[in-house]
Amino acid sequence: MSSPDILRVLICRPDHLGDLLLTLAALPAHDRSRLRLGVACSPALVPIAARCPNVDAVEAVPFTDPAHPAPDAESAGALARHLRGAWDIALLPRIDDAQSGQMCAAAGIPRRVGFNHPATAPWLTETHTPVVGHVSRLTAHLLHIALPTLATAIAPTWVEPTTVDLEHAATLLAAHDLQAERLVLLHPGAGWPLKRWPPEFWAAVADHLVAAGWQVALTGVAAERALHDAILAHLKRPLAAQVHSLAGALSLPALAGLYTLARLVIAIDSGPLHLAAAVGSPLVGIYGPFGPALFGPLGDAARLRVLTQHLPCQPCNTLESPPCGATTLPPCLTTLHPEAVVAVAVELLPATPHAHQH
Repeated sequence: MSSPDILRVLICRPDHLGDLLLTLAALPAHDRSRLRLGVACSPALVPIAARCPNVDAVEAVPFTDPAHPAPDAESAGALARHLRGAWDIALLPRIDDAQSGQMCAAAGIPRRVGFNHPATAPWLTETHTPVVGHVSRLTAHLLHIALPTLATAIAPTWVEPTTVDLEHAATLLAAHDLQAERLVLLHPGAGWPLKRWPPEFWAAVADHLVAAGWQVALTGVAAERALHDAILAHLKRPLAAQVHSLAGALSLPALAGLYTLARLVIAIDSGPLHLAAAVGSPLVGIYGPFGPALFGPLGDAARLRVLTQHLPCQPCNTLESPPCGATTLPPCLTTLHPEAVVAVAVELLPATPHAHQH
């Protein structure tokens, strides 16, 4: 049980990996004798939240898809039972978050702070106007409101893989005869097809890296194996044998470990892109419909490069009805050519493999 002198603050994040990581980035180091910071997230993301050094407790909550929430009094009550009496303040950094609001109200959390959106406001004890700018500012803003004396800043890293995570990653590398000091990882998958870059563009980047002496592997979940196969099919021969698909081979914590070991990660706008940023990997991010000003990776700018085309319609910040009418491969991505990605990747890599380790 917590001491009555410790203020217990729960941050709710009923979203996917990238949203959670941008929330965790805003959580500061704090005096644990006075403050306990908890995070409520989906069960699949609990291991990642638990690896944030500024998180004191993680609540596994079976949230529904935040794009299609279906809260009701019965389900909210069931979700709230294990939270009852455990938290003094709930912060809801997602602007439209009826699920968390109803759950926290049913749990009897006395102070519930969020934004004045009609879906969320009925469940809150206080509402505020959302701040503009990067989405991580929403969390930082609510923390400042609830804890005005707490200093907040984005740390260089905010997810720390465990020794076991690193060992799992090293075992996978050994199984594929890959060396961390020569390894560049490509993450081509995203939850929405509209965010994806053409397979032949990924293949062109991989061809260049392999020809320069780097080893290349593709990361992704098992369901992205077909995407990996499409990329592999476009590779030049005989270089193709030196590009490996790791689809479905790693848990999220082990993927964090792998990103920590690699020399460079090149990723489309996705949750794994933010995971690479969170562990401090040198990173090239490829952005299409969504703008990096709102959703870009955080961390040390010296190790980050973000590419976007700046078309007149970009960013449209929508995945369901973009002005271009595309459902996949929108112009903001098909006009962003591999040569541009290779050029910024070269900036972050040493002149030759083995030159040094980051």
